Amino acid sequence: MLRLATILVLSLFCRAIVADAAVNHNFAASWFRMSEGARVTWLWGAAEGQSLVLEELPIAAKKKLENHLPFDKADVLARVITSLYADPANSYIPWKYMAVVANSKLNGATESEVAKRLELLRQYTAYELQKLRGDK
Repeated sequence: MLRLATILVLSLFCRAIVADAAVNHNFAASWFRMSEGARVTWLWGAAEGQSLVLEELPIAAKKKLENHLPFDKADVLARVITSLYADPANSYIPWKYMAVVANSKLNGATESEVAKRLELLRQYTAYELQKLRGDK
């Protein structure tokens, strides 16, 4: 439980540090600047971090989780994320959300379901950017 608390505190701390930088961050541009190997490595880290948190959760909670990132399919996920970022409308959706959408696509989500998730994320991202900028 201590490990989970430490992870949560660190994630909140890191979020506070990068909040200002995230105001106008183009996640697609950053994604495209990375090599394929760097993309896969990022996904491995995300999957590993997710696994560490899952180790601390009770079994019942684990069963409810959907879209757990598969460590062994990071290369395929990276290609799906790259294809999703090809649409400029998705440029400001953070990697962590794009990874979940890509994983749902790999798990059989329909194009309509993927499009709906992406639209919700675009709206959420626009709202968060507005909040960070102090717009009303």
